[in-house]
Amino acid sequence: MTEPSTLPSRGAIISPAIDFLCCGGLSILAVAGFFIYALISPDSEVFSRGLQNRDILLFGTWINAPHFMASYRLLYRTRTHIVQHTWASIYAPLILLVVIIYALLTPTSGPRSPEFANGSVVELFVMVATILLAWHYTGQAWGMTASFAYIAGIRMDTTERQMIRSGCYSLLVWHILWACLMLPNEPPLSHSDLLIVSIVKSQAPAIEMVYHIWTVVVLLTIPIGVYGFLRLQRRTGKRPPLTCLSPWLAIYLWYALIWAYPGVFAVLQIFHALQYLLFPIRVEINQYSAKKERTDTRRIIRGVAYYLILVVIGYFVFFLPQLAYFWGDKRQMLAAMVFGFVNIHHYVIDGVIWKLRNPEVRRDLFAHLAPA
Repeated sequence: MTEPSTLPSRGAIISPAIDFLCCGGLSILAVAGFFIYALISPDSEVFSRGLQNRDILLFGTWINAPHFMASYRLLYRTRTHIVQHTWASIYAPLILLVVIIYALLTPTSGPRSPEFANGSVVELFVMVATILLAWHYTGQAWGMTASFAYIAGIRMDTTERQMIRSGCYSLLVWHILWACLMLPNEPPLSHSDLLIVSIVKSQAPAIEMVYHIWTVVVLLTIPIGVYGFLRLQRRTGKRPPLTCLSPWLAIYLWYALIWAYPGVFAVLQIFHALQYLLFPIRVEINQYSAKKERTDTRRIIRGVAYYLILVVIGYFVFFLPQLAYFWGDKRQMLAAMVFGFVNIHHYVIDGVIWKLRNPEVRRDLFAHLAPA
């Protein structure tokens, strides 16, 4: 993230309390709750089997799906944006659609009949999405930390930035290693042996060894990051606010949770989506208020209405297409393709719409704050 030349010296995206809770505070409490519940009920199915479908549907509808739809709203809101970001708005989704069409037209040969799609292509699709997911989770955590420090008028130097961000880099690698170890345990996308799964299975002992070593590396970045924050405070004379510290702490706790209980990985996506939602909601409110002066009540109504519209659209995009495939392997294969398309495209979109060096992005996100 490139730091802009001017930015508000004090303020919040929504409010200090809401920013803290959504960008890390609630997920910290949730992870603590998971571990406490594990001590009380260690045999609970939530730790062995993961979240129930109804829970995934509930959180997906109200938090996860809207966060994806918000990025589409930001990219496709005007013709100028579409033309300005042609790669993200046109070429990337077309390439992803071509991949999906190819997978559908070249189904893997099953034991009795062709399968729904090409298992190897869908597998590669999901693996790319998983790697980008690791980059996305850790990159957003760093972006939150850096943004809230900057909003508070605190400027990190290169050393402090590298020390604090070292944890995000190490967790990115850890996420990929963890995903490789979990891959053979996932329900198969195809009845045939797929290339990536076969490679991972054959290299499982080596991957596991690297995984354990890298877990130690991740732990070592914690004191490095703490020292980075202390150095920042001593040099500037300003204490980093909780909104700056909570995303950094939260990302460690997210991965500690799936280290202990891999079955609850789905909650990480919910934590990530909750962090994200504040920012497009603030952009929407600021753009609404830029046209003419609005009362606080009207701004709140606008923000709530915008969120509810995202919920409805997200439900149609993610869940209704799967209703016809609630049986057999077709539903799983379709869900994998939807997951791959949306996550890869979402990563591409966020790479172009959240560059703070862009004056338009700074204006839309920070217009509600008084300039320094």
